[in-house]
Amino acid sequence: MNEPVTGYIGVADIEQHFTANEFKLGYAPTPFQGMCLANGIDCKVEVWSTGINQYILGRSDRKESVAVNGVRAWKDGVGCIWKELGLYDVDPVSKKPTALRRDYFQNVDFGRDCYVPFATVPPFPTISIPRSVNATHWYDGITLFFRVWLPWFTVNMHTPWPVFGRKNVRASHVNALSAIKATTTRCMPSDTPTLIGECGIPFNLNDGAAYETGDFQPQVDAMDNTISSLETNVLNYTLWCYTSDNTNQTGDNWNLEDFSLFSRDQAVGSTDRDAGGRAKQGYVRPAAWRVQGVPTKSFFDLESILYTLEFVTNGAAVDAPTVIYVPRTVHFQDGVGVTVSDGTFSIEHLDGYDLVHYCHDPNLPSHSVVIKRNHI
Repeated sequence: MNEPVTGYIGVADIEQHFTANEFKLGYAPTPFQGMCLANGIDCKVEVWSTGINQYILGRSDRKESVAVNGVRAWKDGVGCIWKELGLYDVDPVSKKPTALRRDYFQNVDFGRDCYVPFATVPPFPTISIPRSVNATHWYDGITLFFRVWLPWFTVNMHTPWPVFGRKNVRASHVNALSAIKATTTRCMPSDTPTLIGECGIPFNLNDGAAYETGDFQPQVDAMDNTISSLETNVLNYTLWCYTSDNTNQTGDNWNLEDFSLFSRDQAVGSTDRDAGGRAKQGYVRPAAWRVQGVPTKSFFDLESILYTLEFVTNGAAVDAPTVIYVPRTVHFQDGVGVTVSDGTFSIEHLDGYDLVHYCHDPNLPSHSVVIKRNHI
């Protein structure tokens, strides 16, 4: 299952929120209120936002009445299973619901009672499954939930404390990804790779303003921040996502998400094969495809349009080069300039991109390749 959650399992009191420090945004019903709302019963629920109330005072902004007008989540003729199990009842006269079995889920352990019977549990603390990969997902929470890019503010989701200032925000993201990588080292075999299996940004930032103005600079900055934080940790990653039928109005056509690197609406009126790509300056960047050693740095500086690869070797002779992919669209239309620390290199010109082939000197322990754009 992708991104599983425990749901109600383990909740001590259905009239309280799931955990004390859980992140709440917008309307935040308790489990009991969620059951009532799903059964067509109006409730007055807390409304949360970010800021002092959430992160300092730990309280909601206000309470609002949510009127569902009798609309139920259950099929006609089917009763609410939680009511039938006796978790709550509704007064026949006042129609007011009352929680009866508030601790119903408290003594259920998700891992022991709900996961173990359906899975083979690997040994802990060390996982020794051959060819396993740590494929943890990562997003900046503020950008993800609020669909706005704030380079000077984020929240440390582990504390959760606010973080202010551009340098501190970047450091917080770098540290969060470093912690994921450290988990691999601590809990899995030494040769286990870490692949951030899902990362990216919502493209409908600022209520989709870019779709009207054509200015995708906030998306470029947000995407560059994400990828630069990954590159600082020399992490593998896969961007979420590509949706071939994405539109500005419907997004990715799932759960109101709009993460696609491509949209049909951005391709309107263009015959360019890359038409439809959104905020391409942020993610169309050089990358090392094959490294004949252990990479210690692989970083693209968007401001200076400079890519640096550094790696170390053990002195063994190699019969194949290090290969670096350099897309010529967006940043390198006029070609590339390459500087190497040692050895030799060649540039292979292909359709829309270059491949830099670098053969290092095996007598030296460390090597670097710097790629910049030509200015004509």
